[in-house]
Amino acid sequence: MGVTPAGFRNQTMLADNSMNILRNLGQWNTPLPTASPGTCVKGAVSAETSFEGVILIGLFAKPIPEGAPLYGTLLSSLGNFCFENVKPGTYYLMATSVAWGMQAADVLLPYSTMRFRAKSPIVVSSGSSVPFQQVKLYSPRLDDPPILISLPLLMNQFLNRMSGSAAAADTDKVLY
Repeated sequence: MGVTPAGFRNQTMLADNSMNILRNLGQWNTPLPTASPGTCVKGAVSAETSFEGVILIGLFAKPIPEGAPLYGTLLSSLGNFCFENVKPGTYYLMATSVAWGMQAADVLLPYSTMRFRAKSPIVVSSGSSVPFQQVKLYSPRLDDPPILISLPLLMNQFLNRMSGSAAAADTDKVLY
């Protein structure tokens, strides 16, 4: 589906605005894991080259990241993540990143962002633990699936949650 030039300009402004707000937040804290009855998927994010910016990471229902992930969050730096209350099922762990110096068009058309895709799905079963996930961001490869998600939209949803938006407060849903 195409976007009009005016629509693209508006999305460009949204991307710039979201990146500026996130950058000014500096190190933000995502909620710490709590003792909950659901399964927690934990891991750590590293990169093959130095990186400063935003990391978008999520669990998807399909091996191609189309639409919002079922569970996801943003990280302000390389480091640990945790998705709580993950329901039993099969998930695909994927991540992408937006460096602070990227132009808005690169955020809207994320062909050059560092990314990660787990080689095998994560199977969550009731009452069982999930192995710790090692996520290493790498430069795009020819066999990577396309990123069919609006990164500015995910960033905006995360900012709404950070500001206490009631619509994004349901922790059994996506954390963006």
